[in-house]
Amino acid sequence: FTAALTQRFGAVTTWINNAGYARGGSRFCDLPVDEFNRMLETNLAGTAAASRAALALLRAQGRGALYNVVGAGADGAYVPGMVGYGTTKVALQYLTAGLAREHEGPGVRVGGATPG
Repeated sequence: FTAALTQRFGAVTTWINNAGYARGGSRFCDLPVDEFNRMLETNLAGTAAASRAALALLRAQGRGALYNVVGAGADGAYVPGMVGYGTTKVALQYLTAGLAREHEGPGVRVGGATPG
């Protein structure tokens, strides 16, 4: 995927991961297990896999930026009816902060964004 991307567009300067699946409106105990697992797979595992691919590309280039959209609940604040979603976003916040620490210094940058 990344080889085709760079072949078509050249160097990647900014990569934004905006994976997000939210199933809210109910208490966590009423959230179907398969829906919670889908949120985990999309919001956390999907973003982690995309981050890994992006960082391999950016590191090979020696420069670029990766931003993960962490979303509502990433700060740990309670959002009614969104405990499952918020849980994935808190984990994503930790992943993003850890990746930023692993890539401190010149060249590759990692950060997070919370729109809204």
